[in-house]
Amino acid sequence: MRYLMIVKGDENFAASGPPPMELMEAIGKLGEEAAKSGKMVSMGGLKHSSDGATVRLKGGKMITTDGPFSEAKEVIGGFTIMNLKSKEEAIAEAVKFMELHRIHWPDFEGEAEGITTDMVLEKIVAEHAKPGPIGPTVPIGKPIPKDVSVIFINAGAPANIAQEESFDEAAQLLGWKVENLTTEPTPPAIQSTFEEVIRREPDAVATTGLAIEQFPQQAKKLNELEIPIISNTGTDPSTFDPKEGITLQNQEPDEVAEAAALLADKALVDAGGEGEFGAVNLTGYPSVAINVEGFEHEIESRCPKCTLKHLEVNPTSLGKDAPTIITNFLRANSGISGIYFGYDGIAVGLNAALKGAGVTPPRTYAWAPDEVGVEELQTGEQTAAIPLGCAGVAMSSSAMEGRSGE
Repeated sequence: MRYLMIVKGDENFAASGPPPMELMEAIGKLGEEAAKSGKMVSMGGLKHSSDGATVRLKGGKMITTDGPFSEAKEVIGGFTIMNLKSKEEAIAEAVKFMELHRIHWPDFEGEAEGITTDMVLEKIVAEHAKPGPIGPTVPIGKPIPKDVSVIFINAGAPANIAQEESFDEAAQLLGWKVENLTTEPTPPAIQSTFEEVIRREPDAVATTGLAIEQFPQQAKKLNELEIPIISNTGTDPSTFDPKEGITLQNQEPDEVAEAAALLADKALVDAGGEGEFGAVNLTGYPSVAINVEGFEHEIESRCPKCTLKHLEVNPTSLGKDAPTIITNFLRANSGISGIYFGYDGIAVGLNAALKGAGVTPPRTYAWAPDEVGVEELQTGEQTAAIPLGCAGVAMSSSAMEGRSGE
């Protein structure tokens, strides 16, 4: 976990002059040791507040005030960001730092304050790690049902395929039989596929990225047959009742929108709080529309002065002319500083297309990065992304709970 440590002291004391050279040398040595151990991320000292300024929002107006800040009782003199295992370790490091002040600057009075990074973002980063053994957080009291048949409907996108594969692996461990049906992401094709599901009458049906509005009559029939509908990143909330709607929805719609809003917040911070942004939706996938809307809503609510440009990409363009379409979009909107992809697969091949067209790539943010997307995150070609997670495992767990009656 990352800890931000800040050293605060009296404003008037800070104005009395620079810290002793002995202290600065000791801090430098301590920083070198922390860097060698892998703990140090960044550190630095700050000048006196007379060289700074404050920007305050009050009554709808921006007020800029140059330092020094005579009304301030204390000011930040320096900071350190460290990778540490616990709060206790952070306290130990802060004690080391303040001990140097006690020894080399006896007259100094101040404090070191430690703050952890946003736990939500920490959780997102942790999603990139491969999971270890997965056990139930709440044990299922009834026996795990055997000889269960499930049909998984795959809408064709790479993310759907990845979820299908993880669902198959989890179901195999349970000894369940899974049939996979692939459909085009259009209402007629989706409805036809669900008609086939109804004809076969499995114990449960699982799907991803779809919405009941795309197969309303078929969903009603499945409810009448009490066949659980298990979904991931769809637009319909869980009913926890196989006789009504979506029985269990992994990653509820509000969670999807909230996660996309986090990326919007990061995009705003990266842009300095204001700018022009782009958002790219993949038509035919309501789940993609949800997170694109979540991103756009957050930008609009947080920054009324920001500009948003929207682009729709057809699924038939994936792996084909999507990079060219997006490149032309960015060329026509050259002021875009950050662009969000409601599905990472839309942007496959984009970096090469931008380079070939001589277009400077903006910061990029995406939902559901695949292996290529993760590599781009590691190389810096992609700025940030929200992982889809082990949805197939979660969906099979949901199906198991539904069939066992819990």
